[in-house]
Amino acid sequence: MTDSESLKPFNFASPGHVSGSVNRALDTWHHQACALLTENWQSLLGDDISVKCEGVDVVSCKVAYESVADPGYAASLKVGPANMPALATFPGRLVCTLVEGLLGSQGDDWSEYKPLTTVESSMLELLCGEVSRAIAMSWPEVIPLKCELESCVFRPNRSRIFAPDEKMLRRRLEVTTAFGAETAWLLLPQAGLAELGISDSVLTDAAEVIPDPRLREIAKQLPVEIVVSLGHTKVTLAEMNQLEIGDFLVLDQALSQPVEATLDGELQWLGMPCRIGRRQGIEIIASNKRQGGT
Repeated sequence: MTDSESLKPFNFASPGHVSGSVNRALDTWHHQACALLTENWQSLLGDDISVKCEGVDVVSCKVAYESVADPGYAASLKVGPANMPALATFPGRLVCTLVEGLLGSQGDDWSEYKPLTTVESSMLELLCGEVSRAIAMSWPEVIPLKCELESCVFRPNRSRIFAPDEKMLRRRLEVTTAFGAETAWLLLPQAGLAELGISDSVLTDAAEVIPDPRLREIAKQLPVEIVVSLGHTKVTLAEMNQLEIGDFLVLDQALSQPVEATLDGELQWLGMPCRIGRRQGIEIIASNKRQGGT
């Protein structure tokens, strides 16, 4: 082997590979977040808005910033118990279009980019707040993930939230409006994902606890009752007395949100409603029970 063959330069700017196990965990989280964000934004802007989750890769912070639209805006987030920094970035003309939609001044095409007024900035904060809530509520565990909106950032590619050489997980999002689609990005530090439990070691090396076989057989015969809650609502006493057959009750549960399943009054599972033959059921998507337990 010659020196030129053995010493090949490594391109640190080239997108890296996300392993299968990590990618599956991220897909579950991010696809659910996009579905919830779509529902939340549609409640504010109407049905002509959707957010779809696209590809993901690992790049340096410099490369990640180069992919961000300029001028643009971002939701600066603090995620998880360690307040991991994250950015959800959006092109300037997309933000202006959505903000004008909230204010009822939207035209027949994309809005031209312009600096936001004080009132428009408050509308952007409302939209970014829904981003934060979607990320928190879509976390695939029983307990929602902490996610707080720290600020709305103008020209996020010029921010110094991350170190230039820091490895970033870059998720591409497609935001579709009545005027077409724009690309947005969700940027997360790769090192911070391990603190959230998303890493190959956490996903594949969890130790399995094996109980005594005799106790397992006894436990299998014990009857348990699982209660699934579809949702809740509050009405006045007068409204309750006026309820009749054929009336509808609007619950606090969004269509894209999982329902709760409890055991002995304790929340243990989250699931999505489904049909199983002629019966109603749920598909379990998150569990608070230890794998391998009884």
